[in-house]
Amino acid sequence: MKKYLVILACLMLLAPVAFGEVLTGAIPNSPGAWTFALFTARQSNVGNIGSLYQSLNGMSVGYGLVDKLQANLVYENGVFGGIPGYDMTMNSYTLAFVYNLIMESGAFPVSVAINPSVSLLSQSDSTSGSSYSLGIVASKMIGKFMPYLSLAYADTNLGGESSEVDLTAGGTWLATDHIAVVAENTWQFENGYTTGRWSLCLAYSL
Repeated sequence: MKKYLVILACLMLLAPVAFGEVLTGAIPNSPGAWTFALFTARQSNVGNIGSLYQSLNGMSVGYGLVDKLQANLVYENGVFGGIPGYDMTMNSYTLAFVYNLIMESGAFPVSVAINPSVSLLSQSDSTSGSSYSLGIVASKMIGKFMPYLSLAYADTNLGGESSEVDLTAGGTWLATDHIAVVAENTWQFENGYTTGRWSLCLAYSL
């Protein structure tokens, strides 16, 4: 099983009105190991406006720093749609870490990790800001499939301060020893309303 664990490090970052991030599992890269990922996502009900959505695309690079600790750099571009004449775009640059607290074993059925992060944000209307988040994620290996659950809290300052809680459920399929495919859905709770986001990711590990 361990030959599969080192390749699970695709990080997906959401950068709309509210922010959050999710790891596809609680297993960081081994020291010196790299993971490269491309991802796409779509968020609905942005700002509690039913017709407003955001399409997101980006890439991430993960590197195993030391045992149980991984660093990730993420770039993401988001384009809003659904309202005629509304052509706002957003870019985000994120530094995130994955620290494994518990490794799945005979004594414990799942792996658990925490993931703090900081993001720099900019919109096409020249508004800029930042976001800070802290999440916990639990995952379990079942053959070549790894389901996971994550809970995260984020605080954002972008033309005003806001906070949110994200709940994510997803799964990773290990297509080969080096390639993983990820699908997930996130529910974001902010200011009395909920938005939804689905995401797809393709990751390659060295």
